[in-house]
Amino acid sequence: MPKRDRTIKYTDRDFDSIKESLVSYAQRYYPDTYKDFGQAGFGALMTDYVSYIGDVLSFYMDYQANETFLDTAIEFDNIVKIAKTLGYKFSFDYASHGLVSFYATIPASLSDQTQINADYAPTIKKGAAISSDSDEKFILVEDIDFANSNNQREVAIFNETTGLVTHYAVRAVGRVISGIMDTTEVVVGEFERFRKVKIDDSFVTEIIDVIDSDGNEYFEVDYLSQNVIYKELKNVNAPTDKVSSILKPKLVSRRFTVEKDTESTTLQFGYGSERSLTSDTYGRPENVMIQKFGRPYVSSTVFDPSNLVDNDKFGISPVNTTLTIKYLKNSSLNPNASKGTLNNLSDVELVFPGTNNVVATEEGVFQSISTTNDSPIVGSVTVPTPDELRARAVSFVSSQKRAVTKQDYEALSYSMPPQFGAVKRVRALQDKDSFKKNLNLYLISEDEFGNFVETNSTIKNNLKTWITRHKMITDTVDILDIRIINLSINFTVVADVDRDKFDVLNNCITSLVNFFSVKFEVGEPLFYNDVFRELKDVDGVLDVTEVFAKNLVGGLYSNSDFSISDSISVDGRSILQGEDQVFEIKYFDRDLIGTVL
Repeated sequence: MPKRDRTIKYTDRDFDSIKESLVSYAQRYYPDTYKDFGQAGFGALMTDYVSYIGDVLSFYMDYQANETFLDTAIEFDNIVKIAKTLGYKFSFDYASHGLVSFYATIPASLSDQTQINADYAPTIKKGAAISSDSDEKFILVEDIDFANSNNQREVAIFNETTGLVTHYAVRAVGRVISGIMDTTEVVVGEFERFRKVKIDDSFVTEIIDVIDSDGNEYFEVDYLSQNVIYKELKNVNAPTDKVSSILKPKLVSRRFTVEKDTESTTLQFGYGSERSLTSDTYGRPENVMIQKFGRPYVSSTVFDPSNLVDNDKFGISPVNTTLTIKYLKNSSLNPNASKGTLNNLSDVELVFPGTNNVVATEEGVFQSISTTNDSPIVGSVTVPTPDELRARAVSFVSSQKRAVTKQDYEALSYSMPPQFGAVKRVRALQDKDSFKKNLNLYLISEDEFGNFVETNSTIKNNLKTWITRHKMITDTVDILDIRIINLSINFTVVADVDRDKFDVLNNCITSLVNFFSVKFEVGEPLFYNDVFRELKDVDGVLDVTEVFAKNLVGGLYSNSDFSISDSISVDGRSILQGEDQVFEIKYFDRDLIGTVL
């Protein structure tokens, strides 16, 4: 029988089915050549050998096929690699972040004893080391300004004769990250495309800076095609704006990416040369053309926009220099710190604003500085499971770090780093009156007491810079203020005759304070039923006879006039508001008004 006519079963892939198929094949096509297929025969030995090899090969082919897909991959390293192709970069950072309180005793102002002497209110520069007695080590990641008006202040020392305050105890709060600073130097030679520099340290959590022998700085980016970073600039209007920094985009030609594994950290650079800096950073659009030389026609007008930056070559690769790499590393496998343990301060750089200060007084302020963490500092110290890592990658892919939907814009606004200002509520709405694809982004912030306030211009400008990188190119975004509607809640309840009316009233007020302590969302109605339910659950209340709200305008309240009568729902059970408005009970002690019968 011709070989081409012989049937081969490609579905047999396990040991038993392969062996059965081999025996059947031999019996059918070689009946006179070999007939001994008993368990002790040579034929059984050969078929077992072949079936064994076939089963093993089949297993590994299936295994390798499964390891190429995110849903079926089992090995952790393979999941990391697949997630990377989807844009998600897993970092082996075992670092914990938290807040530490800094205390200093500062002299009172000679002209006004109710204020501190600003000349002796120092700034602790970032990079200071904070540690515990059990050697958990942390690094201060932001400057601490004791002159900030938001700092807590208490009388520390007063003159027993005059009764005047001489010194204040000032508390400032700063962010810290676990670890210690370390530095390594790497010598690089001749030009190399996509040069990789390895740091053989398994505890690296963050690359702080990379500087070559000529003083050129290299910047970390997510991908080498990313040539814009955001720099933090000091805001000179910080005392007024309550925003410490201004967000500034910066074009960088020298950049690198970071890849980490359990044993080392690798920095990868681009393949550009120093000559790239003398040429145009951006290509000329008129030089972009469709490269069709042979055919007398054009089938597509699509071109790659990256051709516009083709000469950028993914950044400059360092050549014939020494790279000084400063990085943050954990000092232990457990970077967490218990409450009240971070009490040791070292490597402090202190800057006083005064120019004619007394050295002895400055030294006294320096010696008075102490630290502690008011709450535990806890971070992730365990590697996620494959299922957890897979879920993170899928979630990342769905977001794509792009602002497309209204929810994307809202989430992006909340994610802006806090040093550039924070928003309390955000609502993204399509501008119905615009012919373009215009989006109105409504914002509101809060003051030091937790009350709603209009967002200042510095935060708005920072936010506009922040979202520009992620928004659709066809989108235009207007940043507007959310209208604050201040309300008072008035109620009447009937109390049990055996209960003291004043106690019942206090209990009602306390219950409503707890209920309204959670701020309203933008556009969220006020449901009278919720207030009725809260009051009826108060001990000693037999019935709730009346609940109504009033709009408070001017003076201590916002200037937003709001007609409650026009905003009552059809069933009379709620007060509706616009999509760009938010309700607020501003002062609980005066805006919750009750009567007990």
